[in-house]
Amino acid sequence: MQVSFRGLNIGLGLMMVTNLIPGGIVLLADVLRNGYWHALRPEFLQHGILRALEWACLPGDMIFIWSGVVPLLWAVGRTYLLMRARPRTGGGTR
Repeated sequence: MQVSFRGLNIGLGLMMVTNLIPGGIVLLADVLRNGYWHALRPEFLQHGILRALEWACLPGDMIFIWSGVVPLLWAVGRTYLLMRARPRTGGGTR
């Protein structure tokens, strides 16, 4: 669970630093320069810098998936199987 916790946080942090913050700054600059509707046009969103920022997010995505999600799914699956294998004790109330 520690690996998963750290992998999720590091992956999300890298995604923010490499994609969300720089992309937001580029969009904000275009909104201030040309207006809101210009920044939401598909032609602008396919602009070179925004496309490069999408690829810059890849290391954060990979860390998030392989160091965060995969260990978390493994721990949940293992816990489920161990709980199913444990014999139930009597005496519980319904």
